[in-house]
Amino acid sequence: MRFSITHQTRYQFSQPVDLHTHRAMLRPRDGHHLRVVNATLTLSPNAPVVWSFDVFGNSIATIAFSGSSQELIVTSTLDLERFPSLPENLVVDGRQAPYPIQYSPEDRRDLATLILMDDEHAAADLQNWIDTRGIANNSDGLQVARNLMQAVYDGFTYEARYDEGTLKPLELLARGAGTCRDYAFFMMEAARILGFAARFATGYLYSPALDGGQDAYSGAAATHAWAELFVPGIGWVDFDPTNNLTGTADLIKVASVRKPSQAIPLTGSFTGPAGVGGPPEVSVSVAQRDYGVL
Repeated sequence: MRFSITHQTRYQFSQPVDLHTHRAMLRPRDGHHLRVVNATLTLSPNAPVVWSFDVFGNSIATIAFSGSSQELIVTSTLDLERFPSLPENLVVDGRQAPYPIQYSPEDRRDLATLILMDDEHAAADLQNWIDTRGIANNSDGLQVARNLMQAVYDGFTYEARYDEGTLKPLELLARGAGTCRDYAFFMMEAARILGFAARFATGYLYSPALDGGQDAYSGAAATHAWAELFVPGIGWVDFDPTNNLTGTADLIKVASVRKPSQAIPLTGSFTGPAGVGGPPEVSVSVAQRDYGVL
């Protein structure tokens, strides 16, 4: 499957401001699951760009903006090819991943920081939430993960929220509604209680409804977030609790990190008078393309 993605962030200021260096997390990393056919980063005003990898191996663009401007625009254009595999197809010998989860000593050492909860104060409440729903009542680790995803999907109401930050699990429990990043972080922390290593994945979600199809997903036409769990014998598996999706081609990952605050698409600063600028205008388009189009 091929996709075309345009992600633009635009800042407008009431008078010129001095621009400083920005950090962009907008380009996926190539692998057996995804091939970057073309990636373009367009800047206004123009500025030098240095590419590097962060501690997780994600591609990072450091943009050395300088001088003054009344506008800042960063546009990422991607043409991608996706090669998804359902989790069941990754099990070569047909055996289940047993639950409780048992990682090898080497895997546990490498996964150590991803097994630990980010907010240990929520552990007791999350354990109670898990127990009352019978999520762990299965001997198949993959099914336990799906039970958890289903419970998050059923248990909260999706609502778009454009302010920065992610709700903590107890905040989501109290509120009863959240956006995709809130769902993802909640599932990650609950999964860690269940013994899984978990990562926060950020990227895009293609919805067939955007191209005239019948199915509509929550969180499409914007940046999207979901959870990745490491399942023994299978590896990292995508779980999107916002839409109750597992391992689908419609999830297009840009990066994966330990916690949501490490996955901001664009960060930076400027110097200017108070009140000179408002929140950015962000637009995202994700479209499926035929092989003859790109």
